[in-house]
Amino acid sequence: MSEPKTIRKGQLAIWGGECSEATVLTLLQNWPGLAEMPYRIWEYTDEIKFEKDGQLPASFQWLERARLFGEGGDLTLRRDGEKFHWWFVGLPGIPLPDILPVDLEEIKKKAKNFWDHDPQACFNEETATMLLWGNRPENNNLFWDDRVAGANLSYEKMVAGPAERVEIEYVTYSRAGRLEFVWLRELIGQEV
Repeated sequence: MSEPKTIRKGQLAIWGGECSEATVLTLLQNWPGLAEMPYRIWEYTDEIKFEKDGQLPASFQWLERARLFGEGGDLTLRRDGEKFHWWFVGLPGIPLPDILPVDLEEIKKKAKNFWDHDPQACFNEETATMLLWGNRPENNNLFWDDRVAGANLSYEKMVAGPAERVEIEYVTYSRAGRLEFVWLRELIGQEV
């Protein structure tokens, strides 16, 4: 872990809101800096897909959760019936999409900028890494985790080159000892 650094308004973008299932693709297609968030985790009702630099899904009908992250920020989506709640933590100055089709008007009306509600907030920022996965030999379940049921949590397509282990680099933002925001940054392949 790094030494904590103090973060204030103007040093971090924090957004949140909701949109309908019909407008979630418009939100993603128009998100500023989407190219700087190459890591994609799509959690559907029947599978989890891990991608790097992948295309956006054509349909969100069966999507339950998604996470798009990288050096440009961390955008999370979570289904709630017919709508999606979303939140973003990332580079300072990232605005909402500025293209204004009808769908984006709905999104902008429901979006909230954290700093508008708490401009005096002050966070401790710490960078850390965590081991996600280790090499699992063919007949050995040493790294298998039964808490994920049938999910194939395989991150190898998301790192460059062969890797025996994968770590995730992330940044935490806490206030008064309580974790408030997390920004996933990068997956790093490690050789043992």
